[in-house]
Amino acid sequence: MTLIEIIVLSIALSLDASAVSLSSGVKMPHFIVKKALIFAFAFGFFQALMPILGYFLGEAVAVYIDKYSSPIVCVILAFIGGKMIVDAIREKDDDFTCIKDCDHCVSKGECKIIRIDYKELLLLAISTSIDAFAVGVTFSLLKVNLIASVSIIGLITFVMCFVSVWIGSKFGEKYKKLASIIGGIVLIAIGLRVVIA
Repeated sequence: MTLIEIIVLSIALSLDASAVSLSSGVKMPHFIVKKALIFAFAFGFFQALMPILGYFLGEAVAVYIDKYSSPIVCVILAFIGGKMIVDAIREKDDDFTCIKDCDHCVSKGECKIIRIDYKELLLLAISTSIDAFAVGVTFSLLKVNLIASVSIIGLITFVMCFVSVWIGSKFGEKYKKLASIIGGIVLIAIGLRVVIA
């Protein structure tokens, strides 16, 4: 595979993770670089890890992953998306926790720092990267440079997810309730697409 083909493939693989990152960003009352880096790293890491697993575990395992992953991914994304919608309608603010003297508190006179649900983030990162496993199987058949390829995949996913969190946070600042509902719908739509495709 050429460098251009790897880059195009990386962008295609990162689209679901970017959409999920966008949905996560809308829950932020303001953009926080540290939180965005955590999201971007999680998605980028698993997007790079899955092709490595596919490369070494091969087609035998890929058959089972293909068979069972779609409904599991759909349930995970639908559940998290549904929770986002319900919380937005109820105007539930459990995602925020106050930290004394934080930067936002000092600059805006209020203190709301997003609390990351790491279990939820892990589920999202894994579920959006499962399709990259099959790519790893293809890599083994084509004898591509694995280290270079997964590095590009991970880096592009990282950048796209970081930017997506930033964009999502900007929508969340202005249209928090509507943006959260749309974000939840996006997650459910991705889950349904995985099953239907």
